[in-house]
Amino acid sequence: MNHFHSLSLDWNDTEFNWIRYCTNKRSRNDDLDVEIRVKLTNHFHIIEKEIYKLLMGSCLIVKNLDTGNVMEHSETPMYYYYLTRTNVSLGNLTVLCCDSNIDHTFFHELAHACSLLQRLHIFNCNSDNPGLARLIEVQKNLKYLACLTDYDAEMLIVPPLEAIGSALITQADSLVHFKFVYNLEFFLPLNILTELSSNLQRLDLINFNIDYGDSRSEQMYNNHKFEELLKLTTFSKLEVFKVGIINLDVAIKVIEQTEGNLSEVLLGYSDYNERYSGSYIRAIYECCPKIQILSLGINKGDFKEFENLLIKCQQIQRMVIETYNFDDDHIKLILEILLKSSPKTLREIRISWRYCKTDLKSFLENWKDRVRITLYFFVENHYEKYYFDMNYSKVLDHFREVGVVKAYRYDDMYQNFYMLN
Repeated sequence: MNHFHSLSLDWNDTEFNWIRYCTNKRSRNDDLDVEIRVKLTNHFHIIEKEIYKLLMGSCLIVKNLDTGNVMEHSETPMYYYYLTRTNVSLGNLTVLCCDSNIDHTFFHELAHACSLLQRLHIFNCNSDNPGLARLIEVQKNLKYLACLTDYDAEMLIVPPLEAIGSALITQADSLVHFKFVYNLEFFLPLNILTELSSNLQRLDLINFNIDYGDSRSEQMYNNHKFEELLKLTTFSKLEVFKVGIINLDVAIKVIEQTEGNLSEVLLGYSDYNERYSGSYIRAIYECCPKIQILSLGINKGDFKEFENLLIKCQQIQRMVIETYNFDDDHIKLILEILLKSSPKTLREIRISWRYCKTDLKSFLENWKDRVRITLYFFVENHYEKYYFDMNYSKVLDHFREVGVVKAYRYDDMYQNFYMLN
C-alpha cells in the first residue's frame, strides 16, 4: 500500500458504514488492507460473525485471501459461511493462502464462486482434502501452486494425497511454477512431475530428507522410486530447478533432459561427491547455455571442468561453490581460475573462507577492474565467526571502501548461505 489509514471506530454508531468509508478513503492505486481487533467478551463470536458479515457484504472485490489467522482464532465456521455466500466478491479471487485442515465444505463452497485463481499456497499440507481437490480442479488459469508441510513435524509421515494430486494433474496446461516443501517422503502421486513436466518453468523441491534407519525403509524406498521417475522425465521449458537434497546423478539426468532453458540450478544440501561432481559441472556447461545462478561442488579432479564452465557459460551472475578437504593451495587455484576465466557478468560468490588471508587479498586486488563483487562466507559456529572477524573483516572492509567489494557477509545459517533469492 502507498498509504495506510488508521481509524478509531465507534461501533455504537450503527448508522455509519465504516467499511464503505475505508474503501472510499483509498487512492486509485491502493489496496485495502483491513485488520480487525476485537476485545474478548462473552459475546466475542457474535461480534465476530457480524463483523465478517459486514466486511464481506461491503467488499467490492477480493483478489487476495489468506485464511490462516482466521483459522487459528475462530471456533465456528461462520466466517466460511459469509465468505462463501458472497459470490460477487470472490469471483475475482486470484491468490489464496489456506490450510488443508480446513473443513472440506468451505472449499466446496468456494469452488462454486471462484475459478480464476492464479496462485494457491497450501500450508500444513498433510491431509487429502476432497474439497480442496475440487477447488483446484475448477480453476481455469492456475499458474503457481505451493504445498508446504509443517517444518517442525520432522517425524511426520503424511499419507498419500491422491485426490489433491489428481486434481493438480488437471492443471498441467497452465501450471508453470510448482513448489513442494516436505520432510521425509514425497507424498503426492509419484508420477505427478511426469504429468506436469511439459509446461513447468520453475520447480522447487525443498525436502529435508533424513535417513532415520530401518524404521523409515518404506519411505526411503518411495523416495528412491520418485528419483528414478524424475530421471526419466523431460522438462522442456524448465528455467529454475531448486532442491533441498537430491542424489547428484539424478540432478545430472534432470539437467540433461531440459532443452537449454535453465537459468538457475541450486541443489541445497546435496552431496557433491567425487564420483559425479565433474559430470555435474560438465552437464551444466553442455546443457545450460543460459545459466545465471548455480551451485556446484569442486573436488580435486574438477579444476579443468570448472574452468570450462566459466569459459562456456558467459551469463553466470551468482555462484555457490562447495570445496571438499582442500588445503590452501587448492583454494588458491580456484581463486586463480575465477580471476582468469570467469565471465564479466559474475557479481556474487559464496565460497569457503578457510584459506590464507594473503590469497584473499591478492584475489581482490586483481578483481579491481571488474564489476563490484559480493562475497558470502559460511561459518559453522561462534568461534569461527570470531576468528573470521578478527582476521578477514579488515581486508574486506578495505576493499569495500575502495569499491572492489560491494558487500560481504558471513553466516552460520547454512540454508541462508545456500538458497539464493
